[in-house]
Amino acid sequence: MAAEQVLAKPVGGRGVPLETEIKRYAKPYQRRLRKLAKTSSRLGDLIGTFPAAAFALVSGYGSPAQRGEAVQMVKNGESLKKVAQALDLPFWMRRLPPEAFAEPLSGGICGAEEGFARKIVNALPEGPANYGQWLAWVDRAMTCGDEKFVLWIAGLPIYKRKPGVASADPALVELLAAFAWYSRQNSRQKRSALIDARWNPRMPLLSASLEIGEWLLRVLSQRCLDLPRVTRKWTEGQKVKGMNFVPLTTASALEDEGRVMNHCVGSYAAKVAAGHCLIFSIRDRGQRVATLEIVASHASMGEGLVNQLYGPSNSPVSPQVLSAVEEWLRRQGPVPLVAFNDRTIARALMSERWDAFWQPFWDAHGAQSVIRPQPDSAAIYHLNRSLVLLERLGRQN
Repeated sequence: MAAEQVLAKPVGGRGVPLETEIKRYAKPYQRRLRKLAKTSSRLGDLIGTFPAAAFALVSGYGSPAQRGEAVQMVKNGESLKKVAQALDLPFWMRRLPPEAFAEPLSGGICGAEEGFARKIVNALPEGPANYGQWLAWVDRAMTCGDEKFVLWIAGLPIYKRKPGVASADPALVELLAAFAWYSRQNSRQKRSALIDARWNPRMPLLSASLEIGEWLLRVLSQRCLDLPRVTRKWTEGQKVKGMNFVPLTTASALEDEGRVMNHCVGSYAAKVAAGHCLIFSIRDRGQRVATLEIVASHASMGEGLVNQLYGPSNSPVSPQVLSAVEEWLRRQGPVPLVAFNDRTIARALMSERWDAFWQPFWDAHGAQSVIRPQPDSAAIYHLNRSLVLLERLGRQN
């Protein structure tokens, strides 16, 4: 079939050269499309009239038997809807232009019902250049989420060509899917109880990405890390050199401290709940004189470090307070925290507990490319990087 051949059926109301249509597809598939077109003029027409079906035939979508049946149906002049059914390809995908198809489809995108089809077509992005990113995310969402989640992914305002957006890894969808899935489990279950702000179809991407970060910190610190045994010294108040050290473990206690001391410790509730730090109010004869933040050392497991120590309005503390803190810290023993970096988390991670936490989601959806079993430091780095990218995407819109 000559390159200048015009499609038998008009595209966009006029005849379009076949080669022009083929060049709209991703380059790795153009040679196969030319070969497909030489097989039959009707298969050549398919390249312009139903790009999703043409792409499915040349990209290995479905089984060989399905593709063979679909090819024969096209040659016999069967309706495009029947061809789509033979391929297990939803007919709403006929609305997608060739530019949408850059990577093979997963196979999870089949089986959409008519009501869903109407909704997702309404979520199509503007401009052919944006369809590839959109389809990649929707395709991944269909492998690891339900209809509400897929429609939420389809409607996110991230499918425009901005720096860092067009190349965003569709595997990021799995983090969002896991968060959405656990959000909708019974709140009495321990896994779901770790989530403060649960996913819903109206949640902005930025809110979801920030909550996922806090949630994963709680999962690690409260379920999966082999931390030093908590001693009563870290959880009960003590008096050292005349100063009372009062642990602040609730949001209300932290808010009271921040209000009285005129600083931002009231916003530390999520960090404390996640096991990222410990906060203490230092009081002299009942009066608040300083606020202390303890974090884990990056160099030595179980070692606690003073990260912040301030008086009212973030003023320096007195020598008496500093001396009391130094003596108090010497008495405490191993700190029940871990420094949240790739290596320290990997060292302290109890793989069997990690796998047990995520296994229900893996059983339901089989997604493990971001949240990997028995992760090492490289996998933890990849997970942290994914969280950063999600937050970046959320902030760009």
